[in-house]
Amino acid sequence: QTEKEEFSVKKYIEDFLQTASPIFSEKKITVKTNITDTVVLGDKNQMTTVLSNIVLNACSHAQGEKIIEISTQAQNGYVRVNVFNTGSFVDDKDKEGIFTSFYRADKAHSRKEGRFGLGLSIVKSIMDMHKCECGFTNKENGVEFWFQVEKAKG
Repeated sequence: QTEKEEFSVKKYIEDFLQTASPIFSEKKITVKTNITDTVVLGDKNQMTTVLSNIVLNACSHAQGEKIIEISTQAQNGYVRVNVFNTGSFVDDKDKEGIFTSFYRADKAHSRKEGRFGLGLSIVKSIMDMHKCECGFTNKENGVEFWFQVEKAKG
């Protein structure tokens, strides 16, 4: 069940990033943001789980420059939260299963970190409960995962 409330997407993301900063330091990841201050409507605890799962996934797969960029953009009554990380993109063979429980595109990498392939399936489940979408886009130098949050009325 979702318990929707209005909250600032900017503050919600900034609060999470502050909590996660030791992970970024440990993994030597640079975090960049471009976040608009928009009020959204959703279950804040569940949305924190979504953001956490996507960002921690990005941390695990960041390579090269090890940059994670978090941005927001307004889209037809929603705010889309984008989480980009440098590194390899999602292979064609993995695209169908990426949001499925226990699916791991990189089996050895995931086992080494004690990961079980549940994070993105949890993201999908929460997005379905909110009647919102999530997905990913391969970029030239990495991959961008995204999810939507409903804009608050008024």
